[in-house]
Amino acid sequence: MLEKPINLLITGGGAPGAYGIIKALLSVDKNINITAADMKAECIGKIIAPDFVQIPPANASHFIDEVLAICKEKSIDVILPLVTRELELFSRAKDLFESAGTKILVADYDLLRVVNNKGELYSQLERKGVSVPKFGIASNVDEFVKISKDLNYPKEIICFKPCNSNGKRGFRILDTKKDKFELWLNQKPDNSYINWNDSLNILTNRDCPSILVSEYMPGKEYTVDVFRSKGKTHYIIPRLRSKMIGGISVEGTIENNQKIINYCKEIIEVFPIEGLFGIQVKLTENKEPLILEINPRVQGTTVACIGAGVNLSLLFVRDAIDSKEEIKFPDVQWDTKFIRHWEEKFL
Repeated sequence: MLEKPINLLITGGGAPGAYGIIKALLSVDKNINITAADMKAECIGKIIAPDFVQIPPANASHFIDEVLAICKEKSIDVILPLVTRELELFSRAKDLFESAGTKILVADYDLLRVVNNKGELYSQLERKGVSVPKFGIASNVDEFVKISKDLNYPKEIICFKPCNSNGKRGFRILDTKKDKFELWLNQKPDNSYINWNDSLNILTNRDCPSILVSEYMPGKEYTVDVFRSKGKTHYIIPRLRSKMIGGISVEGTIENNQKIINYCKEIIEVFPIEGLFGIQVKLTENKEPLILEINPRVQGTTVACIGAGVNLSLLFVRDAIDSKEEIKFPDVQWDTKFIRHWEEKFL
């Protein structure tokens, strides 16, 4: 437990992972006073956190001013952002908040700017000799067509996604071998698969953002929780994503996969992010891990590591506070399986 109480503001109180993260903090350390914040007036954070405030969306011109005013009013010691679109805003305003006595648990802006852009991320890793999927970056439909041919589409499956996006937003798969009747009859609706003509129509009719076009890796997918502080990596914990709903893991296993751990160490050498963040990887046909993206924030399913004996969210907050307390980093209980399911809460 912390030596003295702290006031913690968690943004993204309505995010899918907010419930688990808030629960992980509240259940252990009674010296953490949590205020949840979200752009929506009604959300899970309002129900389970002791305190709640509504804030503007990240794209509002007064976002930083509003959050800063809340921090001053409530004497907030630490901000833990859970919303990707807020990260760069908070990072650039670090000094402003720290002058008001509030620390923001966010990575440095120069690193955030690169890792949040998947085209820059892949390009820099490739230049540093780190293996990445075969890819190209398209800024218009003609470039998209050329890169797709270079990646041997339609013989090979490819996928694409805006360089600046998070979650499954904008992610599409081009696979001519996919049985559309099977998709219709036996699988729940999912907009991941798209045909060639629809892809061209989408990219032709609007101003097109930069798009990462890459090979599609058919193997297992992993989320890796990484916790680093003061230049030292304390944890690299791969989680097999056995089942997903809407891009969110609902079943999985904490795996001591040394191949993935060593691969993530290579990525961290290039992008030495401080704090608690995630790396998404997928296996190739040869079972080699390759990067999908970096999530430079606490991930929603990080709470699964509690079952493996490691409360990463709590360790992250404790480590960030200037305290004489010696942080103990427990061993990971590998091969722990987890299942997440719905739970009703009522307003």
